[in-house]
Amino acid sequence: MWGVEKNAYLEGMTAILFFELLGAAMVAFFGLVFFLRQRKKSDLFNRYCEAMQAENNGEEERAIRLYREALSRSQKMAVGDKKLKNSIEERLKTLQISTEFSRSFQQLKAIVKP
Repeated sequence: MWGVEKNAYLEGMTAILFFELLGAAMVAFFGLVFFLRQRKKSDLFNRYCEAMQAENNGEEERAIRLYREALSRSQKMAVGDKKLKNSIEERLKTLQISTEFSRSFQQLKAIVKP
């Protein structure tokens, strides 16, 4: 009788140990996924900040290139920050319009010289 109870006890402990190990593995896996996702987001944010800095320094062409790189990088990510992506798209559109207007104005100014 004692042998049956002992076997049942050992089987129960084995099941508990299995679920504890499974839980620890799941926590480790999701922690790794979270870490990698945060790293990708911060990389996208860093690219956005670099593009904004180039824009503020008057380096419009470089800023446009950096915004485009950030957008292409965000499209490759399975998950991402939609708000940051929308902000990048808006800044890129605004900068492109501003740059085109400035170029057109410079061309017009060259043509209409007194």
